[in-house]
Amino acid sequence: MQHSQNDRFRIALYVSLYTGIYVIAFSVIALISTIVLAIDPYILAKVGRFIQFAIQLVAAFVTYFVFIKRHAQLFTRTEFWKMVGFSTMIEMILGMAVLLPSGLLRAIPPQMSVLIVMISGIVAFLATSLGYSNRFGNTILKAELVRRAKMDSETFR
Repeated sequence: MQHSQNDRFRIALYVSLYTGIYVIAFSVIALISTIVLAIDPYILAKVGRFIQFAIQLVAAFVTYFVFIKRHAQLFTRTEFWKMVGFSTMIEMILGMAVLLPSGLLRAIPPQMSVLIVMISGIVAFLATSLGYSNRFGNTILKAELVRRAKMDSETFR
């Protein structure tokens, strides 16, 4: 299978879609967290660990959903790994862009900062690879193909 400029454009389009969804979800969660902290400061200590993973998973899942709706196919193996790699890289860059100006990493020893970045990279990789997995993709694709077949059959009635 030949790769063309169109394939690169397609990946760039969905990486930017992923970035937009990620930023919007992160902003909404930050706003909700601020409100929740004003009401009950201890609730985020219980739920806060899973919020970032959920944002990453939802952003990847929605991006994959849009891809399948538009193209009625799953990612190829190279598209899958490109999307996982670029999405993980975007998450790491955006995460560092939030952490560095806040000064949170200055209070931690450098070795611990490296460990935190490595663990967040692993979590980002797992969340995006799970969000782009074929397990979810096959379910969405089957439903989309049934929907399209139903629309096509209704057209000829």
